[in-house]
Amino acid sequence: MKIVIPSRGRATVMAGKALRLFPDAIVCVGEDEVDAYARVSRNLLVRPAGVRVFGFQQAARPLTYANFRPFSLNTWVGGVVGIIGRELRYDTSLLLRADIDFCLQSLVHDRFVLVDGRYSFIYTRFAGAGGNARQRSAERHEQEIRYLKRKWGPYLDVVQAKGTTRLVVRVVR
Repeated sequence: MKIVIPSRGRATVMAGKALRLFPDAIVCVGEDEVDAYARVSRNLLVRPAGVRVFGFQQAARPLTYANFRPFSLNTWVGGVVGIIGRELRYDTSLLLRADIDFCLQSLVHDRFVLVDGRYSFIYTRFAGAGGNARQRSAERHEQEIRYLKRKWGPYLDVVQAKGTTRLVVRVVR
């Protein structure tokens, strides 16, 4: 089994931490850090991943964590969304579900969105005052889901489960 460690800015601690546990691991680094990492490992992989959209696990429940699959590449992220570059644009007609649309753009164009399942930010979705709260209503949610379903067709499934509407992305890698 190959162990791959994506890393950035940790060359000085890599030898005493991760490489101490996994001395044969492949360390993925950016071109700008090759010299620093070459001092601690000869097993470097230098190619930018090309990811435009990344984030973290949305469910902050330890029981949902799949330790055999710490990263997902074909789903959407909400709450905390990282964006690299400016090629993709948010659909400004969406007030509540723009994150799903944005992730679908990346999935269809780039074929992946990187989601780190090891960590999660705890937040309450669609609750609280301020921000976008005035825009939220059952009608608005339904309107945007219908719009997304028309726009993305076979790439998006709408699933009703336990009183919750789940939007499931179906972009094959």
